[in-house]
Amino acid sequence: MVTVFQSHSPGRLGAILLSGGIFLVLAAVGLGVGAGLSYAASKGLVDHGLRAEGTVVELVESGSGKKRCATPRFEFVADDGRVHEKRGKVCSSPPGYRTGEHVTVLYEAGHADDATLEDFTSLWLLPLILALVGGGLLLGGASTTLFGVVVLARARRERANS
Repeated sequence: MVTVFQSHSPGRLGAILLSGGIFLVLAAVGLGVGAGLSYAASKGLVDHGLRAEGTVVELVESGSGKKRCATPRFEFVADDGRVHEKRGKVCSSPPGYRTGEHVTVLYEAGHADDATLEDFTSLWLLPLILALVGGGLLLGGASTTLFGVVVLARARRERANS
């Protein structure tokens, strides 16, 4: 790894690190915005959505071998009196539900076709993953940016002294 650093001048290396760090920070900000929007949508659905009792009618299996998982297909009666059937958002192994199991379904009024199960993974997994990855990128980007600034400052100081 030392040879990589030695192949560039300190000023150029600092600029590369600074650019890369800024890119990582911007990517982290984008993921943070995505996490915030996803969180707000889930929170709004939990706070203001309609709830209905539903039943898991089938476990839809996908994958093969050890990578098999099952997604629940559930049905419920919405406030419009119609029976709606929907597939869950998360495929898991072992299955998180059993056929015939009673579940709570959340949906926005007038949008029963966009219903989701009221469980942690369906509501909060996406914002959690986006926040964790964004946080990691923010830490990596901030430290890379700081290191790039230090290298650039050191290169400028060396040029000024020579």
